[in-house]
Amino acid sequence: MNKRQIVTLMHQLHYGNIDTTDGYEHLVVDGRLEWPKFESFVRRYVQGIDMVFYATSQVAGIGDIHKAFEFTQTYMTNNRIRIASEDFLARIIIEPIGVGIGHLTLQTPTPKSGAGV
Repeated sequence: MNKRQIVTLMHQLHYGNIDTTDGYEHLVVDGRLEWPKFESFVRRYVQGIDMVFYATSQVAGIGDIHKAFEFTQTYMTNNRIRIASEDFLARIIIEPIGVGIGHLTLQTPTPKSGAGV
């Protein structure tokens, strides 16, 4: 999956806000994103090895949880970070203030447009 495909999928399947029923979780300690908190939080939602991450339409990627952590550390101060499982059933938002919210859906998401990605 290339960056353009990632951006298109994120716009189609991980747009707007997500269900906040699970509540926000603090992921930053002493001004820094903390690995154990991040790993525990992300693993609660994303079980697979690879995940998709997005900060802006110019900055997006796919990789394992370590790459997602590095990506989040680098871009979270100025951007809302979106992370999703490859099937987009698990969706996470990490806000610039260092809190994250996640949602796990039981139904398969479908793109809103017919863009063949």
